[in-house]
Amino acid sequence: LGNLNIKEFTINESLQGDLNMHVNANDSYKKYKVDISLLNDSLKQLDAVGYIDIGHKIPLIDLEVKLDGFYLNAFSPLGKNVLSQLRGVANGEFKVVGDLSNPEMNGVIELENAGFTFPYLNVDYNLVNNPRVKLEKQTFSFEDLVIQDTKHETKGTINGTIKHSFYKNWRLDLNLKSDRILILDTEDGEGVSYYGTGFIQGLSKISGTTNDLNIDVKAKTLKGTKFIIPLNDVK
Repeated sequence: LGNLNIKEFTINESLQGDLNMHVNANDSYKKYKVDISLLNDSLKQLDAVGYIDIGHKIPLIDLEVKLDGFYLNAFSPLGKNVLSQLRGVANGEFKVVGDLSNPEMNGVIELENAGFTFPYLNVDYNLVNNPRVKLEKQTFSFEDLVIQDTKHETKGTINGTIKHSFYKNWRLDLNLKSDRILILDTEDGEGVSYYGTGFIQGLSKISGTTNDLNIDVKAKTLKGTKFIIPLNDVK
């Protein structure tokens, strides 16, 4: 049916490489074979081969996807004001099947040199030891994922899931356990309710949607913690 080639292809204003897409239709023009690749410096970072079937009430997709050094920063905007500075690369294989607008993804990817920032807490973390992430339907599952803050190098372990619906309505259900980890590193400013530096030992549960996130902490503060509530409005 045709070929599509896009030089300097971007996702969410993040440069990914050169995108090549080959599409061939069957006789009914309802089922299309697709072959998609993403090249960066002659290296194939993404390879997706399979079918898109529009001969149903709900269009269907069935792809085999391979990632090799695929940049994660393109998905940083999905975290909105909860997660930012998503970085690193993903490697692995998974299937994309089902409803074209909300497909299931099943497989495993490995994250390399990955990290992220919690803007609300002003804490930046690296992911340690190239963790593996299980993809199951619309769920990303994390098991014993070790994070380390980039300022003081304190560590914690995360277990849990991140789910989505139609790549919107992202819902977190994560547990963080640590003997000592930085969870707050903010400064005074106009309109802030509190600020300071916080180190804790214990368990933190992060749950809810990115628009309504709940953080439940069962822990004790450790040496180095300074938590300040401004009393500027008190007369």
